[in-house]
Amino acid sequence: MLPDTNTILLVITLLKSNNKSVKMPPSSSKEEKKFYALRWASFYALALSLMIISYHVNPAILYLFVVDDRYTLGHHGSYWQDWHAIGCAFAGLVNYGAAYDSDFGPSARRWVGHCNAFLFGIWGLQNTYNCLFQGYNFTPLMWLQAIGCLGTALWNYVSMESKSVSSSAEGKKGY
Repeated sequence: MLPDTNTILLVITLLKSNNKSVKMPPSSSKEEKKFYALRWASFYALALSLMIISYHVNPAILYLFVVDDRYTLGHHGSYWQDWHAIGCAFAGLVNYGAAYDSDFGPSARRWVGHCNAFLFGIWGLQNTYNCLFQGYNFTPLMWLQAIGCLGTALWNYVSMESKSVSSSAEGKKGY
């Protein structure tokens, strides 16, 4: 029969109190909770990239958000669309690294969070403007995109600022 978790923790605590060389492993659950905003931004940006680039295979997914016969970005629309998809993929990959790479420092994570607030905030404002003043080009689902971007921006800003304030209060430079 294997010992339960409480017994194992008790033994480690006793060993730690008797032998100062025994170090407790860092709590992985505590670390994981810190970067949900970055993880969401990674998922969301990569999903946006895939949605945009899927237009080359089948426009059906993109047409959930735009009115197909009115969807145009001008003479070079496909280039602009592809560049936007690559930008979304880049944002997703940077956020993935910030959220999951243990070598990514606190200051760098804070900057990525602030960049997310800026990037997703601009996207959210653009989409909100387009929904309000050029709504004939978009389906009602585009409002979800606008709200999703604004929510991601706000979550990253609040998350990074709260970590910055709590770290400053403890006298540490970090996130």
